[in-house]
Amino acid sequence: MTENHPEQGPGLLKKAANLGKAVVRHVADGGKHVSDEVYLARLAICADCPSFDPERTSCKQKTCGCRVKNKARWRSENCPLGKWPSPEGA
Repeated sequence: MTENHPEQGPGLLKKAANLGKAVVRHVADGGKHVSDEVYLARLAICADCPSFDPERTSCKQKTCGCRVKNKARWRSENCPLGKWPSPEGA
């Protein structure tokens, strides 16, 4: 397993911690969402990434593990590998 192409995602406790941090950032950002255009671009980037798990629709990076369809919608969130475009208005 390599750092940039993990075979499995983070464990359950790490996922829970990562999700908790993401929720705090999302709430602190006022619950804002990205535009449909940015959202679809993010999903397309994830679909082509070796860290994407299509069966679980989640990111396998140790600093993530999130469900991509949810995380990609939140303006406050970023790709752990820095692949997503910057959201407008952030």
